[in-house]
Amino acid sequence: MQIATDIICGFPGETDEDFSLIISLIEKYKFAQAHISQFYPRPGAPAARMKKIPSATVKKHVISSW
Repeated sequence: MQIATDIICGFPGETDEDFSLIISLIEKYKFAQAHISQFYPRPGAPAARMKKIPSATVKKHVISSW
């Protein structure tokens, strides 16, 4: 059996501390697969109306999570 996970970097409200906790979780559980992507707001979804995180921060998190 394998356990995989999906990780979305840059969800509105995500802090550097939140991101560090995600990385710690990945390191602790050593998932067989981790699909990492950047947050993209869907029109009409509540998160689409939330304050966005600067794109440079999101890109840094996506790259450093690999």
